[in-house]
Amino acid sequence: MSSSASTLSDIRSRIDQLDQAIIELLARRQSAVDDIAAVKEEKNDDIRDPDRECELMDRLRDIARDNDLAPGLVEDLYASIIEHSVERQKNRRTSSRSSHLRKVG
Repeated sequence: MSSSASTLSDIRSRIDQLDQAIIELLARRQSAVDDIAAVKEEKNDDIRDPDRECELMDRLRDIARDNDLAPGLVEDLYASIIEHSVERQKNRRTSSRSSHLRKVG
């Protein structure tokens, strides 16, 4: 095996480890979203908070720039993450209401 193939293999292994860490962090983030959903549901707050979303995107774009990443890439990724979080919260509320109606009915 040539040294460039070994180096490529090593780099790919490092990427695989980073991908696993990213997914594990996304799972932890999702758990925090579930906690937020519970608090919002208790307070009967709206699922979406446009001000918070704007603040988040501004902060993430700054972090991207500080780390020499394209802010648009980070914005696109987080737009998808936020949409998934919103859907997860909506599903939680629907499920919670259905469960409540079954208990009452």
